[in-house]
Amino acid sequence: MRIFCDSSCDLLKDEIEELGVHAIPFPYSLDGEEHIKIFETEEEFSDFYKQIRAGAAPSTASINAYTYEEIFTPHLEQGEDILYIHLSSGLTGTFNYAPMVISNLKEKFPNRKVFFLDSLHVTTAIGMLIKKAVELKNQGKTIEQIRDFIEIYKTKIGCYFCPEDLFYLKRGGRISLATAVGGTILNVKPLCKIGDNGKLIRLGVVPGKKGVIKKLATLAKENARESDFPITIMHADNLREAQLLESEIKNLMPNKEVQVRPV
Repeated sequence: MRIFCDSSCDLLKDEIEELGVHAIPFPYSLDGEEHIKIFETEEEFSDFYKQIRAGAAPSTASINAYTYEEIFTPHLEQGEDILYIHLSSGLTGTFNYAPMVISNLKEKFPNRKVFFLDSLHVTTAIGMLIKKAVELKNQGKTIEQIRDFIEIYKTKIGCYFCPEDLFYLKRGGRISLATAVGGTILNVKPLCKIGDNGKLIRLGVVPGKKGVIKKLATLAKENARESDFPITIMHADNLREAQLLESEIKNLMPNKEVQVRPV
């Protein structure tokens, strides 16, 4: 069995290699220059954001069906089954390739198993699913047992966030120009979450940065139902405020494991 993921999990290259999984990079472009890679260091995340701050326009592209078949085929030829934990189908159309890819590969390899698993999550939340899948594989679980466990496990993970700038939500068609301008003038931040269907949901607005930190810490405490689940703070090149949030969470839950990671 071979476990696959894609670069949306935001695990570093050496972490992925240590887990023994195979990561497929989502292509992205900055000012028209395409990049296809897995970040190796946290500095690469910072460099990415520095280019955006300098005016570079980021965009993303799909992984096409041909690429999936090309990558999966050598593993199937070696007798390995495939379990692919995919970026939320609510945020990318790439998952729509799954039926075609599976059908084509089953025709060539009728005795092999190929599962595309919709994570319904993003970034570090996907990384949590990957690590659990690897743990179960190392325990000797079958590919079906791992798939079925992850389908339940993913429902226990919550992902909440507040963007710094409303104009990126406007650019992506999430809010109107009037809302973006008004929200910026009033210094309110949109509180969002990844819903049960894997899509972005706006929960409301929070006044100011201090309000955001307190609200996210409160949400972390309210949703920390599973005692063995860590809390991960994901930041887009905003380590200072991530550390303030970490301190706030630890004040509320002194014994809780808290991680801080870039996205």
